[in-house]
Amino acid sequence: MRIKLFILSLILPITGFASIYQSTDTNGTVNFSDTPQSNSSIVSLSEEKYVSDTKLPANHIDLNTQDTLIKDNEFYKKLVITHPKNEAIFLNNKGEINIGVDLKPNLRTQDKLIVLVDNKMADSTQHNKTIIIANIERGTHTLQLQVQDATGRTLLTSETVTFHMQRPLVREVKIQNAN
Repeated sequence: MRIKLFILSLILPITGFASIYQSTDTNGTVNFSDTPQSNSSIVSLSEEKYVSDTKLPANHIDLNTQDTLIKDNEFYKKLVITHPKNEAIFLNNKGEINIGVDLKPNLRTQDKLIVLVDNKMADSTQHNKTIIIANIERGTHTLQLQVQDATGRTLLTSETVTFHMQRPLVREVKIQNAN
């Protein structure tokens, strides 16, 4: 019993009588500390001012990380291929097309815009709201855009557009030597 009283007497002064001191520095900033300063005064707190461990509601959003807490599939509202139109025909020896994009809101820095040609990721170059893809073979192809997050998870997918690439033949002419 004596040991319990001894331990209790050691703990009680630490927890029960801890003081908070308030001081104001030369810039007018109010500071709080557990150690007294030359110009500090003791702050007395009533029991009502203490906050117990509270749980935030399930729909709480931390403003510092708001767009990462919003359901990603609800962040982007619109992803539309504005060019080419469905069933467009291209006559281009390089097999190159420009893709117009309407994405609302703008792409976040952690996300990326993926171009799919015939359901396969295509190499592309992006300039503002236009994407250029090259080396498309002759024939009929499908085009689709996806917004993906940093982990590769698809957040939004555009409607599929079908286009036709015609690459006129350019024949090599061999010059025979007249010798």
